[in-house]
Amino acid sequence: MPTCPCQCGAKYRVAEAAVGKKAKCHKCGAVFVLQEEDDGSTIPLAGDAQWEDKPAAAAPVVQQSAAVRGSLGGEAPARPIISPPTPARGYANSLLWTLLFPASAPNLVTFIVIWAVLAVGGRLPFISIVLGLWYAGYRFAVVETAAAGESDLPDVNYSTAWGYEMLYPVFQWFGSWVVVMLPAVAYTAVAAYRGSADVFDVLLALTGGVAGLLQTAGADPIPVILVCLGIILWPMIILCVALGGLTTVYRIDLILVTVFRSLGPYMVTLIVVGAATVTEVLLSSLLAARMTGGTTPASAGRLAGSAIVVRAMSTGITLYCNIVMLRAIGLYYHHFKHRFAWNWG
Repeated sequence: MPTCPCQCGAKYRVAEAAVGKKAKCHKCGAVFVLQEEDDGSTIPLAGDAQWEDKPAAAAPVVQQSAAVRGSLGGEAPARPIISPPTPARGYANSLLWTLLFPASAPNLVTFIVIWAVLAVGGRLPFISIVLGLWYAGYRFAVVETAAAGESDLPDVNYSTAWGYEMLYPVFQWFGSWVVVMLPAVAYTAVAAYRGSADVFDVLLALTGGVAGLLQTAGADPIPVILVCLGIILWPMIILCVALGGLTTVYRIDLILVTVFRSLGPYMVTLIVVGAATVTEVLLSSLLAARMTGGTTPASAGRLAGSAIVVRAMSTGITLYCNIVMLRAIGLYYHHFKHRFAWNWG
């Protein structure tokens, strides 16, 4: 594919059909005409850009979302234009920006829209199921956009492609936790088969998740240890599912090699994920205690009136912590993908 430079120095690899058309530079934001310049330079694969299909004076640039890849006359590849080789921010600055993502006006608007939709729709029986399916896909979109080096949150899109864009992400999300829980559940099942554990413990482990396994720690701590090891690998499992597909999670050898090669950044990612999870649990618990604690006949009406506000605040806290956690996972890949045992582009 030909290489086309922008006036700011950023270079892009494009399809043959895109030469002569306009593109928007991800580095400086300028709109320029794609002109071939084959200088032999190497441009790493990362991210996407936008172009328009008409002459310069005909129409404004048509932007292409990160979730839905556009095409140009049916000839453009899935990643038609390549972003500049140097990330806009370093790893530390990217993590800091992730914590402050609502400071960006587009991100704040997107966050408020999702917050309102989840807070209101989550109370309606059928709508809450649809939103749960959509939110599973959106969480993977957050990982993917961060992995591509984008600072903005993914757009709020709705699609009627239930099988792929709504149901499949749910299967992926729960599949990642099945991988985390599988060693502990298998160990508990073998122990029950051999008679060293009660069948009830197996059922508790299967239906109670992490909390259920923690309740069995007194009798046998090994399942808890196995769950903790799975949780430590969960960020890598999410990356495998989001970028490489479910089949990549079986390559435990490549997962361990990748973690070993990038141990420092991976530990930072674990700290951010753990801090976001603990913050979500603590703040949500405090809000729940405030809503239910100390109920008297005199205060029952006031507490009932503030229940909607408390639930909305809890939803906002959960959404913020999830975005921070998932963006940290994506940024880990974006900045250290050269140490990965996979090549996902």
